[in-house]
Amino acid sequence: MSLYELADRVGIVGEYFDVSGTRCITSDDTRRALLRALGIDAETDEAARRALEALSAEETADLLAPVRVAEIGHESLRHVTVRTPGDRGTVGPWRLELETEAGEHFVAEGPWRGESTLELPLPRGLPMGYHRVRVSLDAGGREWINEQTLIVVPPRCVGPRDLLEDRPAFGVTANLYTIRSRANWGVGDFSDLASLAEWTASVGGDFVGVNPLHALLDRGTDVSPYAPVSRLFRNVVYIDVTRVPELAHAPDLCDRLASPEIVAELEALRASPTVRYEQVMAVKGMALDALHRVFAERVHGSGGERDVAYRRYVADHEPNLTRFATWMAIAEHERSWNWRAWRAGLRDPESDEVRRLAAACAHRVDFHRWAQFEADRQLGDAAARSRAGGMRIGL
Repeated sequence: MSLYELADRVGIVGEYFDVSGTRCITSDDTRRALLRALGIDAETDEAARRALEALSAEETADLLAPVRVAEIGHESLRHVTVRTPGDRGTVGPWRLELETEAGEHFVAEGPWRGESTLELPLPRGLPMGYHRVRVSLDAGGREWINEQTLIVVPPRCVGPRDLLEDRPAFGVTANLYTIRSRANWGVGDFSDLASLAEWTASVGGDFVGVNPLHALLDRGTDVSPYAPVSRLFRNVVYIDVTRVPELAHAPDLCDRLASPEIVAELEALRASPTVRYEQVMAVKGMALDALHRVFAERVHGSGGERDVAYRRYVADHEPNLTRFATWMAIAEHERSWNWRAWRAGLRDPESDEVRRLAAACAHRVDFHRWAQFEADRQLGDAAARSRAGGMRIGL
């Protein structure tokens, strides 16, 4: 049946066992729904047959596989295999362009005379990384162009012996949110992590392991590090407000943080037997909002060292960073963290409605980018302090 063959071709499994060990069979309705989500019409058997034929024709027309993985130094990296679209009577030029992950370029050109496959040369000594191969070929009165992501990998993962040789090692593990110190605000922060790393290094330890530090909502039941908003970005609850550089230019905030009311609230949060996420974020969020305003007014666009570092961080993490920050801003605007309940236009990151709302909430979008920048800086500092202490593994 064409529907089953089509579903199998695109990777839809016919059955699986769930977490309780129950065997689940994929229904035809599920197959059609998943294919529809992939942009493939399989509503009828005839439509599925046509889609399968089109998929086969598309695969046949590809000059080279879209992705190839090869071990560094392997002889297969001497060339790239190209399937030609012509026949024995076809004659024409070919051109191969390769751009390495580091931005280096290599070009090779030559003729072909009806071969069914070509072995085009690659430069020797390709380094590990994600490289882009582009092949163009004249055949049958037209130009054929395909690209391939060439992934050059090491022969194996890093193992303990690579870092430790044959010497034994020990370390500590801790859920960062459970750590208490005299200075934190009721939840362990990156300064606590740095202190723990330095202490561990001072007694001969080689690593500190922590819970996932992924971005969370930090409210209600959305506090599990294993059910994050995003695994690409950090939980800003771990930022140490007192180490944010903008605090030096925020005298009003310093006065407020030193007020008896805030001091008493922080003491109560530190004394709590559980992490009171919403209360911690209420105080920390207030402070971070104020510090971001200082950043926007004094630093952003100044050309100073921190401004340059911020712009570099944003550029290095786009487009995912702005998508994440926009999602957070929409959730705040809608007062709903369940994106499935948002209007249809807000569930599509490329929609005009999302662009309009992002423009209207530009300050909040930038706040979430800046908060990720500062979290990354503080985590990086903790990692650097672990290495400076002599740890062979670190965080």
